Amino acid sequence: MGEKIKIIDFVNNQLKERYKSFVVFGPAMSGKSKLARKLAEKTESLYIDLLADFLSKPELSGSIDTFEPQDLKKYLRNIPFGGKLIVIDNIDFLINTWNDLNKEHFLNFIERDEFRIGYCFILQAAKFLRDRRIENSIGQNRVLNIYNVE
Repeated sequence: MGEKIKIIDFVNNQLKERYKSFVVFGPAMSGKSKLARKLAEKTESLYIDLLADFLSKPELSGSIDTFEPQDLKKYLRNIPFGGKLIVIDNIDFLINTWNDLNKEHFLNFIERDEFRIGYCFILQAAKFLRDRRIENSIGQNRVLNIYNVE
């Protein structure tokens, strides 16, 4: 498994990068939501439970099956937040409706987005993530397995 990455140090470095966003993934019941909340608290970031957000807003809940990566990007850009990082948990319900091309667009968004805010996406382990490397300027992968972070 290799040496564990200290997630707070990783985030502090990542937020200085040109491309700030990253993914943390793992299997069900592996502590992803707990990590997400703790990460948001420790870094003074905004935590969003995307599923709860969608379920509480009729204009969003009616569009789950047509909400694509470009819609997600627009939605995230419109969140009023003056901080440096938004932690997005429970996004799997959207990803599970996406085809392979949409999943690739999502990964391209993570890889090449240059917005002033970084996004940490918390996801279930999925085939399209397993072998994907999206590196930062010091060669760290920005697609992190939860079992490799502390």
